[in-house]
Amino acid sequence: MVQKHLGQRVRDLREKKGLSPQRLAERSGVPLSTIRVLECGRYKPSLTVFRRLVDALGLSKRDVTFLLAAVPLEHGVLPCEAVAA
Repeated sequence: MVQKHLGQRVRDLREKKGLSPQRLAERSGVPLSTIRVLECGRYKPSLTVFRRLVDALGLSKRDVTFLLAAVPLEHGVLPCEAVAA
């Protein structure tokens, strides 16, 4: 399942940054409940939510590429769209 794979990657990066789900919610403005269902693989984030999480995690281009590798191109998410200012 694509969402589960993406959610696991979000969790891995969040933990790598030493953030709790609550702290990520506070930093990103994304509800804690959304972060939880994303990490459990039951939610496919919009580009807006994806961008908020990327910004809140302070991800490098390499980390964004790691996340995007979990999202098939047919979902319409391209690296240039996800990291554009």
